[in-house]
Amino acid sequence: MTDRARVALLPAETPVEKVGLRLQTGIALRRNGTTTLGELRELSDYELLRLRGVGRNRLAEVLSLVPAPEGGRW
Repeated sequence: MTDRARVALLPAETPVEKVGLRLQTGIALRRNGTTTLGELRELSDYELLRLRGVGRNRLAEVLSLVPAPEGGRW
């Protein structure tokens, strides 16, 4: 099972630090108020990039690991 498939099975209330993101990515998300996987899934790429400490590399990490909700990310 891939990491992406594993994360897809996690419930929305899973804390972001349990998702498997790099430490600094988790810190940036929590600092900006995103504490659960459900909250992270709902953020658009634009919203993620607007968060302090989240640049293109961290965005790419999130997109590679966290699948969008069924209806799509936007």
